[in-house]
Amino acid sequence: MMINILLVEDNVINQFVAVKMLQRWGMDVKVANHGLEALALIGSKSFQLILMDLDMPVMDGYESSRRIREMDGLYFKTIPIIAFTASEITDAKEKAFRSGMTDFIAKPLQQEEFQRTIDKYIPGNTKNENSLRPLNIDFDLHTDGDAEFKRELVSLMIADIGELQKSLSQATRLNNPDIFLKGSHKSKTTVDMVNDQELTLLVEELEAQIVQDKYIRSAVFEDKILLFNKLSTELLSSLSDLNQ
Repeated sequence: MMINILLVEDNVINQFVAVKMLQRWGMDVKVANHGLEALALIGSKSFQLILMDLDMPVMDGYESSRRIREMDGLYFKTIPIIAFTASEITDAKEKAFRSGMTDFIAKPLQQEEFQRTIDKYIPGNTKNENSLRPLNIDFDLHTDGDAEFKRELVSLMIADIGELQKSLSQATRLNNPDIFLKGSHKSKTTVDMVNDQELTLLVEELEAQIVQDKYIRSAVFEDKILLFNKLSTELLSSLSDLNQ
């Protein structure tokens, strides 16, 4: 399957470098020159990942990402949005998280870091491998071998994990830990059924830290949020692959 990337960047040199790297890895790239153009393109739901510059004319990356996350549908809540940033300033990263962005890539682009970050969300693609997150689910135990029942169950699990992603994004953006705690409680059955020890432990750590600290400032939770987005996106890809 061809991987389609939406690159939102106003600088011609940055566009050229990013497009060349992505095309070398076998990806198709559509370029938007600012956030408003990105909003016009994203409605097609044809992209697997968005690379978003922060500072652009007409509409910046923060506003564009926020509007994408506010669109109706699981696709818009869960598509990875990777911020291009020339700054290591914590406030910029925190603002990006609040806007619904998923991860960061430093500018100017360095191929190794760029490749490593892309592989977090489209596993193995830059190496031309098909690497999905392993699933440790005994579907026969839950569906008694019924193929249609399995498809419906997988669809429900995809929706549940997507909602859990959405709850963490909203909780971070609004600095409201209760949103994530409610989301994790609602999704507990699915997380248990997925039987992914790394994800289960991470969700438990997030819950415990949120309950202890009473807030969910993105600068404090950054590493855990990045890992959660990586794991859940990989699981969504693996589950979606089952229903192809």
